[in-house]
Amino acid sequence: MKRINGWDLVYFIVLVFVVNFVSASFYTRIDLTENKKYSLSHSTKNILKSLDDIVRIKVFVSSRLPKELLPIKQDVMDILEEYRQASGGRIKLEVLDPSKSKDIEIEASSSGVMPVQMNVYEKDQLKVIKGYFGIVISYKDKKEVIPFIKNAGNLEYELTYRLLRLTKGHNLKIGILFPASYNPQKNYSKLIEMLRKTYDVVFVPDTEFIPCDVLITGGIGEFKDTTLSIVKSYIERDIPTLMFASRIKIPENSLFGRTLPDDRFLPFKKYGFVIRKNIVMDRSCELAPFKTQFFVVERPYYPWLRILSDNINYNFKPLKGIKMLMLPWASSIDTFKTEGVKFTPLFSTTEYAWEDTLGMILSPDYITVPKDRNAFHKFLMGVKIDGRLKDGKTYRIAVIGNADFIKDKFVGVYASNLVSVLNMVDYYALGGGLSDIRVKQGLMRPIRPLSDNARMLIKYLNIVGAPLLIILFGVVYNIRRKKRLNAIKEEFK
Repeated sequence: MKRINGWDLVYFIVLVFVVNFVSASFYTRIDLTENKKYSLSHSTKNILKSLDDIVRIKVFVSSRLPKELLPIKQDVMDILEEYRQASGGRIKLEVLDPSKSKDIEIEASSSGVMPVQMNVYEKDQLKVIKGYFGIVISYKDKKEVIPFIKNAGNLEYELTYRLLRLTKGHNLKIGILFPASYNPQKNYSKLIEMLRKTYDVVFVPDTEFIPCDVLITGGIGEFKDTTLSIVKSYIERDIPTLMFASRIKIPENSLFGRTLPDDRFLPFKKYGFVIRKNIVMDRSCELAPFKTQFFVVERPYYPWLRILSDNINYNFKPLKGIKMLMLPWASSIDTFKTEGVKFTPLFSTTEYAWEDTLGMILSPDYITVPKDRNAFHKFLMGVKIDGRLKDGKTYRIAVIGNADFIKDKFVGVYASNLVSVLNMVDYYALGGGLSDIRVKQGLMRPIRPLSDNARMLIKYLNIVGAPLLIILFGVVYNIRRKKRLNAIKEEFK
């Protein structure tokens, strides 16, 4: 047996120490996920590079934590370390354990990080302990607090927005303006809840202008003249306006639509667009539940448009990474070439879509696919408009021909709908920042629709292909077996 050289052992130990020292000094990770879930976004890196003063981040975390929080703690520390490195020395990171010192405990509580009761198992016994897991961000004479971290999934967004808010010095306001019949606080509660995590949300009355940084409006067809004037005043004061509106009104629990009056929509023609008086249908559609006499069945429902990545404009930053949108009972948008107006298409239907401008009976039993191929077109369903009026006033509008797609009953299933709108708000309110962070979270990845020929091919491959593969395997195995037997016979002759 070969003896180990003493110097080889020394070299090995020195090498281990050097590798550990280098790895500790130069922290890096390789992120192989498609959406770079575990890496800082470009928006975050740009904001960190633009910091003009030192930012101090203090993590108050107990050494004793429940087992389910330990992976979250590791993720949080990894993210914060990436912030520190990307900041070029502008972020100073400090980790403190309030259970180790009374002074640290007092500092945590006075900063807004309060203890939380946690359950831990020790020696097969359940114990209730007092634990801390919060972050305090200080910049100049201001600070932001995350009292308790429940998960690390949205931590980058939380941290980066708070940095932006510290550097801007004030909260941004998002105005909400819908007709009273839309009951926004009830039907759009998830949108409002998510907005309130980042912004101050104000409900704009239909008779008064209230200053805000971005306006979200919809239900144009039911506005009074005074309300239309208020919406126009927001647009012409260059307050970014997200307009979600269809020309069709469908009462709750009904499948009979009615068209809304023209005079509610024509005033917006001066801004280069009009929402058509139609309802668009597409062969690329979602399944919808319908009650029968005894049970509920799901059927392909053409007015529920399934818009996939091929028809989403990824050059518009807020939509980058959105795999699918679902628009129920939507109207298309027409744009008009106007001097000084730039149109950016956001998303459209497939080329196998058609419109209904006459009958508004929307039960699936009464909807049929047109036989005339000339009836199929690609329809524009969302557009971004940057324009200048004759008097020199500039305006920014994003128009989507539907206001239902961000209602609670839809965003609970189609999370991408909500994420896309939140990204648009970030884009306008923060000058493009943060819109690429939300899409790093898991979103729906829909199955692409297949043509009839492709479906038939897959069907017969499943029916015929599998048995043929088994037969082929048997034939090949039998041939090889006979060859082996013949070789053995030849060997013993």
